Amino acid sequence: MNAPPPGQRPAVASREVATRLTEAVPIGVQVGLDQLGTPLEDVEWVVVDLETTGIGASASITEIGAVRVRGGDVVDEFQTLVDPGEPIAPRITALTGITTSMLRGQPTIDRAYADFARWAGLEDASGFALPTPSCVLVAHNAPFDVGFLRRAARSTGHDWPAPRVVDTLALARIALPRPLVHNHRLATLAGHFSTSDQDRHRALGDARTTVEVLRGLIDVLAPLGVRTIEDVSTVGAPVPTRRRRRVALADDLPRSPGVYRFLDAAGAPLYVGSATNLRSRVRSYFTASETRAKVRRMLDVTADVQVTPTSTLLDARVEELRAIRTLHPMFNSASTHQDRTMWVVRRGGSVDVVPVVGADDALDALGPFRGSSHAGRARDALQATYAHDGDAPLAGPSARTDPQRASELGGALRGEHCGVVDCLLGRMASASEVEDFEGATRWRGLLAAYLSGLQRRADVVPMAAARRVVWAQHLDDGGWTLHCSSWGRLVRTVSTPPRTSPLPWVESLLSEEPLPRPPVFLAGTTWEEVRLLTDSVTEAGTRLVHWEGEVPLAAPVDSPLARTRLLVNLDLAGRRGA
Repeated sequence: MNAPPPGQRPAVASREVATRLTEAVPIGVQVGLDQLGTPLEDVEWVVVDLETTGIGASASITEIGAVRVRGGDVVDEFQTLVDPGEPIAPRITALTGITTSMLRGQPTIDRAYADFARWAGLEDASGFALPTPSCVLVAHNAPFDVGFLRRAARSTGHDWPAPRVVDTLALARIALPRPLVHNHRLATLAGHFSTSDQDRHRALGDARTTVEVLRGLIDVLAPLGVRTIEDVSTVGAPVPTRRRRRVALADDLPRSPGVYRFLDAAGAPLYVGSATNLRSRVRSYFTASETRAKVRRMLDVTADVQVTPTSTLLDARVEELRAIRTLHPMFNSASTHQDRTMWVVRRGGSVDVVPVVGADDALDALGPFRGSSHAGRARDALQATYAHDGDAPLAGPSARTDPQRASELGGALRGEHCGVVDCLLGRMASASEVEDFEGATRWRGLLAAYLSGLQRRADVVPMAAARRVVWAQHLDDGGWTLHCSSWGRLVRTVSTPPRTSPLPWVESLLSEEPLPRPPVFLAGTTWEEVRLLTDSVTEAGTRLVHWEGEVPLAAPVDSPLARTRLLVNLDLAGRRGA
């Protein structure tokens, strides 16, 4: 193929920008799932530049300059010289103008890094690294600057928090391919974007220039759908152009909690999900962060996205479960078998596995389990403990003629004591002592199934057996969110105004008639919905307003779930239960 004439090369290069978006060029550090889709106007950028004694790993920092940008505006600046404890080479002085005498008496890297880290929001006031810094570090040739900062942190005894990073050099190679610019040095890009004059080769001056270059690069990429920090972080990753352009489906979506549905051309639901921010979450599907092959196939046939805003995230999660249960979208994998439950119940003095239990029977049942095999292992754990003969087969007779053991069996189903756990741990130890490792593994599997059943019972039975539960969660802007459930089904959510007593709303919820009690346990709900409600009630900061139920949320004192060492045993058992 012949090269285009010189006069047409800039136009060709402009068209290549869209093509280059599909090439895999790493840019900074990809953000986590909990930070997907943050709009650029909400990002706090910390644009940093360093001056050093050289370029090798043994070189030292001589100056740190940084600019904090929020909402597109410069809000603060940071600058400090650093005494490296060694003379500055003449060639470095010629480049930066920094001399050895200028650095004498300046802070050492211990003090300089600590000051910068606290200013940038990488550490708290006590000097501890924040696990998820809110800022995004920006630098031109970021591996160089961030590498020096990381080494400085470690050499001075600080933990490096691994913030999100954007490299304007890598970004420029995508947004401005040659010959739009003849190279991608900071000075060249500054000239291309006609930035204001700054003190070149000094840290703060170069950081200010990088801020203006970053703005220019974002403006270039904006028409191509780059509008969030996640887009910037993955702009060079391989995403088909047709998929990236369809991000426009999310443009008019609200930034509120709710349920979203991907639809095909006939309007049939393909996938249902929920999110705290509908617009951001839907946008994230059309970026490189979406790596699931099944979801990518779904996106190729998506024609529309419909959303249902909700007042809270809990309402969104519940509506998601109900929609999946009703619509059966072909691309949903999770929560597609919410009605599939198995229980372990007592039949006289024996135990059995059944698919449904009555409303009263559930109070003495173990589960629910996802399938009969998991429930069967929990049943075997009980039979191994309470059969007449400890060496009897697991399918053998149980304590039908022993009232005391029958009572203990009932307590084991309810998780009131540790008889099953102690028995199985003993059998695991005995098998290990004679090097019967296959047998020890088998006992461990039974223990895991039993403990998992107890945990599921604790998550599901109290809420689903309660006639009515009302709980409150305080809002950041004031006021309360009140949730009300009946027999394990969320029936209403209300939010109260700030600086107003919530009692009238509580009284209103309590004045409404609860749902009729279903004769079959979980008939009006699913165990997944009940577990969401339990998580909400037990969340830190939640106020339990009203509990009208027979079964308390708290586990009995002697329950395996109340003993930390036995929860550790659940992990050791490989979490093989449902």
